[in-house]
Amino acid sequence: MIAAPSSGSGKTTITAGLAWLYRRQGLRVKVFKCGPDFLDPLMLGFASGAAVDNLDLWLVGEDLCRQMLASAARDVDVILIESVMGLFDGEPSTADLAVQFGLPVLAVIDAGAMAQTFGALAFGLAHYRADLPFFGVLANKVAGERHAQMLQESAPSAHWQGWLGRVDPLPERHLGLALPAEIPDLAEKLDALADVLAAQPIGNAPNCQQLNLPRRLPAKSRHCWRGNALRLPAMRHFVLFIRLI
Repeated sequence: MIAAPSSGSGKTTITAGLAWLYRRQGLRVKVFKCGPDFLDPLMLGFASGAAVDNLDLWLVGEDLCRQMLASAARDVDVILIESVMGLFDGEPSTADLAVQFGLPVLAVIDAGAMAQTFGALAFGLAHYRADLPFFGVLANKVAGERHAQMLQESAPSAHWQGWLGRVDPLPERHLGLALPAEIPDLAEKLDALADVLAAQPIGNAPNCQQLNLPRRLPAKSRHCWRGNALRLPAMRHFVLFIRLI
């Protein structure tokens, strides 16, 4: 699970970059998205080469979350889950989802305006809940090698998963990233992002933790709306209002 202290930390960029990188390595990648989102999953679908499902305890429920995770664990090599807002925000939060299914959490921290405080923030995310399966931390928007060194020294070595500098960001629009069709050089941008991540510990897929889920799915039907890149199965109490001007 790719999480962060808050929105705007770079979760979608990192998730898309990792999905593209692992695909380049010949791995089968499945991406899930927490929370109601219809723009960023299009980018994640492009990067992973597969439809993005909504994985959220409130929107689809625990049973269907378990079914989708088990199905993905059976069919693909790498599962990436982008969280929503901050790791502990909401009820239930994405931290609740991680605890419920034992999902290792990678925290992406915008370190552009901090140094050693990075370590304190990483420590807080890792220990705020004793039962959270915290995997590691990745620093985003880092100024350079010296800055990265200070950040790394402030965090436990076992948690350090690398850093990303001020690379050319993926274009944004209102409510999220631009649509893949609106970015003519998207493949080149993802290649550049993947090249940077490949040099970091998180870029080595064998370093990722194994997810132990039942191989056989419960005998329940799955009723899903299937869009071009986003499926929101069994959504409960969710209404989308669109205002046309």
